[in-house]
Amino acid sequence: MGFISATKNLFGTHQVYHVLPFTVDRTNLFTGKIEMHVYEAWNEPNSNYMGLSFGNSVGGNAGITSMAAGPSVTPPMCVGVERRYDDASSMAIYTYTFEGIATDHSVRYVEYELEFTMEQAPIEGHPNFQNINDIYGPYDSINRLWPPFITEKAAAVGLKAQTSSGQMIQNPMYGTTTYLIPGAIYRTTFTDPDVDKSLMDDVGAISLPATYYDAVFSKFSQLLSKKIGNRTWLKLAPKIRQRGSCLTITEEWQLSGYRGWLEPVYSPDALAGHQL
Repeated sequence: MGFISATKNLFGTHQVYHVLPFTVDRTNLFTGKIEMHVYEAWNEPNSNYMGLSFGNSVGGNAGITSMAAGPSVTPPMCVGVERRYDDASSMAIYTYTFEGIATDHSVRYVEYELEFTMEQAPIEGHPNFQNINDIYGPYDSINRLWPPFITEKAAAVGLKAQTSSGQMIQNPMYGTTTYLIPGAIYRTTFTDPDVDKSLMDDVGAISLPATYYDAVFSKFSQLLSKKIGNRTWLKLAPKIRQRGSCLTITEEWQLSGYRGWLEPVYSPDALAGHQL
């Protein structure tokens, strides 16, 4: 790509356009900056130069438009302008920032992320709740309280009910209403010119993660299927952010607790006709 235009030397021998480093990340998002050097007084900024539309013209002069892969694809767009002043040269330096998709638009480049979490869940849903209740209960499900002191049942299985001075010992479950569950969020991020019609399919419903989940995180996928009960995935709402002439789109799936997402509530059939 060429970045030297016929208007390179507007001010004597000083170069007008200076191309700063360009970057393309793993989702094919292009970011770059171009400086334009002009002679003007420090207190007389040119309002035209501070416009994003003028920045797009600068990008065209500096060769940014050649980043587009075809006539139907918008080249990277100017998203920011900054002005600073060089007193020694009596020169204003306008910096234009550009964002868009890099040259290859035919292939979707995806970034994969598996974020492990710790989430609070009601103690009633603990897989060992019945055994805990047999020892430390009875649990008051209405007020969500355990007995305040060691019960006869707990004492019968060997727990100490009183101190040497005869004081009752507090039930270790007293005040416990939740417990922590290790979980996970599977996330995919990619850059596209527009939103696919299928983006909202199965949002809020039980859904297997798409886009190479089994291939990228194969060992974790095998672990879930063999050792961690009936856990399932729920597709969350996507996140969309404009990045110049394109969009950065993030899709997420959340792992359920040990019992899985409830089929009568979250299955695609249960939600048929009630999704976006």
